[in-house]
Amino acid sequence: HQFVFPQQSIMQQIGVSEASYGTYIMHPCFIELLTELEGHLLYEPGEVILSSIKSCCERRKYEPFEQKADGRFLARLKRSRIEIGHLEMSGGYGHREIPRSTWDGCCKGSLGNMYMLEEIGERYHKVSPKSFANTYVFFVHTYEDKIEIWQMHNCARGILQWERTHKAIVPICYEEQKTHLFDFVILLWDLK
Repeated sequence: HQFVFPQQSIMQQIGVSEASYGTYIMHPCFIELLTELEGHLLYEPGEVILSSIKSCCERRKYEPFEQKADGRFLARLKRSRIEIGHLEMSGGYGHREIPRSTWDGCCKGSLGNMYMLEEIGERYHKVSPKSFANTYVFFVHTYEDKIEIWQMHNCARGILQWERTHKAIVPICYEEQKTHLFDFVILLWDLK
């Protein structure tokens, strides 16, 4: 493990911050994961505003509000980009913040996915209902030492289905957590 994160590294210290966790582990994993996809899928790290929520509120003439995510996934379709997923990190690695992880996981995740599906439906309104029912958006949530992937799709008119498809422990120390490495790799592979 010291070859990955030296003993003096911030990742070997107790109470790693969310910013360090994102900078050293999560963001590089997602960027590297998508580099082979030749620009069709992109990952934007950092505190980013979900544009799908903003445009849906403007279209409905609702009072505008913004939702920030710790990262977002975009698909490049023709000449435009559209959000297809987002990341919420509920604290740093090993932090146990139950109220925050509940808010991020239950509210921000599903709300962001719902607006992403609405934005896709609005932009591609001529697509068949069957094709739209096969369109999925996703949410990646990290909390404590875990990572989860949730997916949402429109299974029937007016009915959205949101389900957790993967859950794994993020291994930061090979010797102590090598049994979790396989599950983490599968999660990343399936996300791709």
